[in-house]
Amino acid sequence: VGRLNRTHEFFHDVSTCSGHGLNLVGPGVSIFIRLGEDILCEYQGTSYACPIVVGVLIAKLSRSRDYLYYTKQSRHDFAKRELYGLCQNLNMSPLRQGHGLPILS
Repeated sequence: VGRLNRTHEFFHDVSTCSGHGLNLVGPGVSIFIRLGEDILCEYQGTSYACPIVVGVLIAKLSRSRDYLYYTKQSRHDFAKRELYGLCQNLNMSPLRQGHGLPILS
């Protein structure tokens, strides 16, 4: 279990990736999806983490005037720095959280 602050606790499911090479974490439980006008379902799974993290990064990059001026590897490096800059430490082992959880404020 990790803690972002006094009111937000997080856990890293033992069935998900961990160890060297883990760059960051994303949400994979309590993902609510609207299936109809009156239907809201709760899902879980690591497949949800990647698109959520990418959405956070896209929102961050859309605010940047510099991103479009970079090309190829320098654009990749810029995006990576921006993403890691959004990561909040969850006070878990780096083997469980990497750089942390990207949060857009």
